[in-house]
Amino acid sequence: MQPKNVKQLLPGVAKDLYMPLDAVEAVSKFFWNTTRKALADIPKLIVHLPNLGDFELKHWKLDSELANTNRILEKINSQEKPSEHYIRTLTERISLLDRLTGIKLAETQRKEFIKKHKIEREQNVETIISANLEQ
Repeated sequence: MQPKNVKQLLPGVAKDLYMPLDAVEAVSKFFWNTTRKALADIPKLIVHLPNLGDFELKHWKLDSELANTNRILEKINSQEKPSEHYIRTLTERISLLDRLTGIKLAETQRKEFIKKHKIEREQNVETIISANLEQ
């Protein structure tokens, strides 16, 4: 499969839809700006992209991205004149990834808590039913 450049893709789409090229460019620009913003901020573990669906961040990707970002930051810090811009950007990214890791851990603990109490509740119901049957 050969990926197409936007400059090649949009005229064909405009021709297929019988729309002016400016309108198709405006729609695609709005869509990609919305998508980039949703993916860049990553405020929570599930990212919602309009007309595409919900995407959940996987914990192994989160862990590998955090390790890679830390490795890059260490490499930049070891240079004689480290770039302050890169250090600031990477530090912000690491703090975001740490926050997401904390959210993922809290979500995992919440799911385990619910599962544990669901099992306990089912056992309690079974003991009540068996006690009622014995009477």
